[in-house]
Amino acid sequence: MDLHHKMYGHGYPTIILHGVFGMLDNWHHFARLLSDDFWVITIDQRNHGRSGHSEEFNFDLMVEDLHKFLISHQIKKNVT
Repeated sequence: MDLHHKMYGHGYPTIILHGVFGMLDNWHHFARLLSDDFWVITIDQRNHGRSGHSEEFNFDLMVEDLHKFLISHQIKKNVT
């Protein structure tokens, strides 16, 4: 599933996922504030906003979509 997203700033990756019936644009202002210190990624989840839409829709699929997104953008957990 292709997930529409926007990225702001640089640094430690911080992912913002919207709630039910939401979309990434709802988080624009907050993401810009955080972007002074973090690499902020806002994501439209499946069947939301400008992301792909599908008849299949459940939490397991959304987790899988996010996992594939993180891998494809080389976003890894930083352990300090």
